[in-house]
Amino acid sequence: EISKLKRTVKVRHKNKKKKGLYEKVVGNASQQTKAYYLKACKQFCNWMVADGRFSQNPIQTLKIDPGKGQKRAALETDELRGLLAYAEASGVSYSLTGHERAIVYQIAAETGLRASEIDALHIRDFEIKNGFVELPGDFTKNKQDALLPLKRSTIDKLKEFFRGRKRDQKAFKMPYLSNCARMIRKDL
Repeated sequence: EISKLKRTVKVRHKNKKKKGLYEKVVGNASQQTKAYYLKACKQFCNWMVADGRFSQNPIQTLKIDPGKGQKRAALETDELRGLLAYAEASGVSYSLTGHERAIVYQIAAETGLRASEIDALHIRDFEIKNGFVELPGDFTKNKQDALLPLKRSTIDKLKEFFRGRKRDQKAFKMPYLSNCARMIRKDL
């Protein structure tokens, strides 16, 4: 049954006497993974019907319950304030201090930039005097330069944060992009 699909990984035996890999269940498969598997199975069954091996597709009407997936939503204002306050007061996590994470979260919330786009920013991309951040088109999803306004309070924080650093330096030492969502979940 598709709802019982588990996510497995191949793991090398820790015992050196045993050779090869074994499968280890690491949790339930995501809704997206289940949907991919179901689509592949339906395509296979459709081919079986077209090739005359089946008279009809036995799983044609099978669907995945969409209500069990992860719910994504923007943070409410109070949730964002709580996230910023918690990050500011906490210690180092994912190679960023709490203050650095709070600034990254604030930039993301104000501008809508993705983690990869924030990772691409250099100090020279921030126009502190005019209150903007400019992201080159090489790093945006639509491949067009983005000029994004920043709040005065954010500009003041950035001015202090960048003090004494070279303009060619990366603005933030972001964790691996695959860890950004984990970092936010941990702070929430």
